[in-house]
Amino acid sequence: MEEQRRGFLHFGSSTTDEISISLTLKRNKYFARFIKDNENDILIINSDFAGFYSQISEIDYNPSISYNSSESDIKNSIKPIVVKSRDYLKQCKLYHFHDTSEKAKFKSPQDIDNNDFLWSDAGNLAPFLLGLKKDFNDDYQNIVQAVQTVASYFHDFDLKKDNKDVLLRWQHKNDLEGAGFSANNLSDGTAKFICMVTLFLQPKDMHPKTIVLDEPEIGLHLDALTVLSEIIKAVVNDGSQVIISTQPVTLANCFEPDDFIVVDYENDEFKFERFGKDKQEALKEWFENYQMGTTWEENLLGGYAKMTRLLIPVEGKSERKFVDQILKLYLSDFNVYAYNPQGMKSNISVDRVSEKLNSLIHNCDFVTTLYEFNDLEGVNNSKEISSQRIGKNAKYIKIQNALKIREECQGFNA
Repeated sequence: MEEQRRGFLHFGSSTTDEISISLTLKRNKYFARFIKDNENDILIINSDFAGFYSQISEIDYNPSISYNSSESDIKNSIKPIVVKSRDYLKQCKLYHFHDTSEKAKFKSPQDIDNNDFLWSDAGNLAPFLLGLKKDFNDDYQNIVQAVQTVASYFHDFDLKKDNKDVLLRWQHKNDLEGAGFSANNLSDGTAKFICMVTLFLQPKDMHPKTIVLDEPEIGLHLDALTVLSEIIKAVVNDGSQVIISTQPVTLANCFEPDDFIVVDYENDEFKFERFGKDKQEALKEWFENYQMGTTWEENLLGGYAKMTRLLIPVEGKSERKFVDQILKLYLSDFNVYAYNPQGMKSNISVDRVSEKLNSLIHNCDFVTTLYEFNDLEGVNNSKEISSQRIGKNAKYIKIQNALKIREECQGFNA
């Protein structure tokens, strides 16, 4: 339970006392504060309320909803201001289409009546598409045509019904017998693309007010990303809000500077900042030749593009403190991570941790050890070690002026 709570509270309850959420919905708003319930070892809602700002009287109305409760009572409130905020929040949907394995829910038979709305994991994709084909055929055909733009072999969906269930299948354009294929015969990228175009090309009246999509680019071909971006723009122009977390240059290049919020990690916290007109003006000449994705890649937006990631294995709290409070200041060209390898409490060297580094480094570019900062003759100074490649993409490096840094820091009290 402690680990679960730490996942919510920033660096655990010893550092963070509460979590506050504030949403502005035009003239309506919603606020909630979460605190730790020490007795039951859970997070509870300390308070939440809905709000409305009257332009006529210039007064804020903030009816309360819950107080020291394990769950908000927003769903039961009949106060008009609360109802207004609740109805909007119900139209904000988060979608994850990452599971395209053989066991993915949308590849198994589903109840034919589960077609009111598309589930967040597209688990009811088959009954939802069948409902669109029956009642909104124009929108259904738009989905089919969008799939055909990225999968030229695709002819149509083959939605097989069996009593109360329906199974997602598809037809190949050259399949003269019309036997059809299982959804498992689709590539992961095509299956994911089908889920996303179904989400965005469903009838306008069925669209969520706000669509939140996490890393839609994973598994998609570059051409599919371009098609997807055009579909997203059309949906936004139709009145929906779409929020995407993404990193690839190709998808970012499809959007304009006004569309971006850049996330940076500074002083142990994430900061969100819109790429405003002042920053756009400063890069006016650059934008005459380059798009947003390339701009991010060149580290002109922030967000740690091109920031070299360096992992330093440490033995304990004192060494971690030395890395965090001293070395990070000197190694400003790196995004430095201090990490204590599990089960290793002493004599951490590249040789000893190399077999563990595949699971440690993740996407780090380089690794070094604190032996670099000790005047120990013959330790980690051979050309073989300094050029040794470790794991998939991390390379052991020797820090320039390491001993000089150590000498300047002799007064550091670990």
